[in-house]
Amino acid sequence: MKKIFNLLFCTEKGKYLVVGGLTTLVSILAFWVAFYLLDLNDTVSTVVKNVAGIAFAYLPNRIWVFDSKNKSAAAVSKESVLFFVTRIAVMLLDMIFMAFLPALLSFLPYASLIATVVSSVLCLIINYIASKIYIFTSKEKK
Repeated sequence: MKKIFNLLFCTEKGKYLVVGGLTTLVSILAFWVAFYLLDLNDTVSTVVKNVAGIAFAYLPNRIWVFDSKNKSAAAVSKESVLFFVTRIAVMLLDMIFMAFLPALLSFLPYASLIATVVSSVLCLIINYIASKIYIFTSKEKK
């Protein structure tokens, strides 16, 4: 049990999985509310899902997962813009997935919900790679 705890809470990938899992839950809940309670279509519900996820994910990733040392307004601004632009690009990819996945899974009950789970997992992986190699890599010079 201690090994699992250390893996999830003491390594970057583990922390990312924890934050990503929480972000995915926030996103799926937002999708469910938009699609099933507010009766919005797949596309609009996917936008709602992604906006909720992006808003939730930035600070935990910056502070806890990637331990960003950037302190100046310029560096933090650059980092946050990269984060949000990258996440919006992945959101567009998510929208592409959601344009065809519900139809492909239409033989299943809750096809749209299953499709959003699949799409969310794929986007989680893409976002980690982008964060690791592109967003949270530049550190301020001392």
